[in-house]
Amino acid sequence: MQKEQVNTDVAQIDEEKNNKVESDIEEVLLEPRFKYSRILNNIPGTARHHRCPVTKISIDPTGSYFVSCSQDARISIGGITSFELSQIIDLKLAARSVAIDPDFTKRSSGHMFITGERNLLLHQRTFFGNYREKVVIYIVTFEADSASNIL
Repeated sequence: MQKEQVNTDVAQIDEEKNNKVESDIEEVLLEPRFKYSRILNNIPGTARHHRCPVTKISIDPTGSYFVSCSQDARISIGGITSFELSQIIDLKLAARSVAIDPDFTKRSSGHMFITGERNLLLHQRTFFGNYREKVVIYIVTFEADSASNIL
């Protein structure tokens, strides 16, 4: 009687293990329900564009490109799904902020982005693939000449 009980208990344990293994396999094989594409490259090697800490990252609405700025006075334009416009730009001053144009991926858009440090600069891609800077806003400061000017 006890031998039969032990055999029954062992059979139940084996069945529970098999069910658990099958459920683990099902969990592993489930695919996400959203649209995605796998990145097959070596990820740590693909995103090393800066030598100093990154201060800001901006991603275009389509998710194809990103622009990042860092304390090493570099702007990195990188592709997530396409690498056609990827480029590294050296600036005179390190930018603290960057914003990418929502139409960055469209061919007729000029592939623009804005950086900010002391001035707000618009960067627009030229015909030859370089980026031209245009100052959009200059820094404005006010200083009092003397204490008598203060109200």
